[in-house]
Amino acid sequence: EPTRFISPWLTKTDNPKLPQKWIDNGMRHSFASYYLAYTQDAARTALACGHSVSMLLGTYKTVALNGASITQEVAKRYFEIRPATAENIVPIRHAKSKRA
Repeated sequence: EPTRFISPWLTKTDNPKLPQKWIDNGMRHSFASYYLAYTQDAARTALACGHSVSMLLGTYKTVALNGASITQEVAKRYFEIRPATAENIVPIRHAKSKRA
């Protein structure tokens, strides 16, 4: 079966916005496809994914979105997706080291 439950605790929540099943390795495959399109750099993408370049290109080079190739512009928009920020959330900033 190509799908499995995301997580037992997620599927028990009563949130209709969450999918009850997820495509195996769907997030990993999405990252690889969009990152390859965004960077246009197979070696860099292969390194990020732990693949060889030949395996990466054999799997992801022809990936399409709604029948069209994923363009660099579409990939750029994909990586700009951010969740909404609640007003009561304070961002954590990295503190500077006090080391000399």
